[in-house]
Formats: sequence, C-alpha cells, structure tokens
Amino acid sequence: MARQLGTPCFSPAMLAALRGVPTRPKLRRAGVSDQQVEDFIAGLLDDADLVVPDMRVRVCRDPKDDMVLEAALAGGAEVIVTGDRDLLVPHPWRGVAILTPTDFTTRFGG
Repeated sequence: MARQLGTPCFSPAMLAALRGVPTRPKLRRAGVSDQQVEDFIAGLLDDADLVVPDMRVRVCRDPKDDMVLEAALAGGAEVIVTGDRDLLVPHPWRGVAILTPTDFTTRFGG
C-alpha cells in the first residue's frame, strides 16, 4: 500500500542495519537465512529511493533510530511506518507522521 501512495526511501545506514537482522538469535532460531534477508532487502528497494542524509539529528530515545529520521529528511518523506516504539515517540516530527503499520493502514487504506 505504501508503494501505491508514494516512493519508499532508505539510507545506506538503514540497509546496513537490515543486513544485520539474520544475526539476531530469535531469527536464527526461526531459520531466517542471509539470502532471505538479501532477497527481502532487494524487494524493498524495488521502486525505492536510496538517499544519503546530509544532516545528523539527535531526537530518538534510542540513538540508533535517528538514522530513520535522517533518511526521512533526506528523502522528503511525509510518513515513517514503523513498529519501533522508541521511534514512534516523536510523532509527528518536523511535519512527518510516524505511524505503526496498523495506523498507516487505517489512515491511508480507506
């Protein structure tokens, strides 16, 4: 649905964080492979913009989440969709709505 409404954007830092997902014990136990993660990332990048943030921010309770806000600024995002509770705290931020997937679907899914 997000792709129908706009163009997703990701930064190199966000992609690096995604590539670290298979090392998490919970996903290793579930059998998620490095190739599955790469395939997932490749799918995310179809019709997406890769942005390089030129501004650092310090907003989130978890500093690792600031990279998402930086990418949103660089990409001119109107919405961030996340399930990360720390990232949801500053909603809205600089005119950018920060929504859970459920809230996004409710707001834009009709």
